[in-house]
Amino acid sequence: MAAAAASETPHGESITWFKGTERRACRRTRVCGDATIAFESPEGGPSTRRIDLIDASIGGLGIRSDHPAQVGSRFTLFPSKVRTSSWTGSVARCMADGPSYVIGLQLSRPAARAGFTA
Repeated sequence: MAAAAASETPHGESITWFKGTERRACRRTRVCGDATIAFESPEGGPSTRRIDLIDASIGGLGIRSDHPAQVGSRFTLFPSKVRTSSWTGSVARCMADGPSYVIGLQLSRPAARAGFTA
């Protein structure tokens, strides 16, 4: 999946997908890996797909997907190589980035308590 132009955050990290004013209070850390995510569909059952993890902070995750996600929709994410069963939350943003989409996920509980360690 193609990467966008880099921009600097107030924390000095280069985040390749974010364009615009940084609003996060928590530092983000780059992460690599993949996961399966299930979005709750208003039409009924969940929509499940494979995604790539981009970055993480205490309150959320950045992911890349071949499909868009509706802002506000609920999700359950099943990481491939992290010692936790799942993470839940809602979609905070979704931006097209070439042929893929960069999606910001807000976690229901802080990442450290959800089993994520950067």
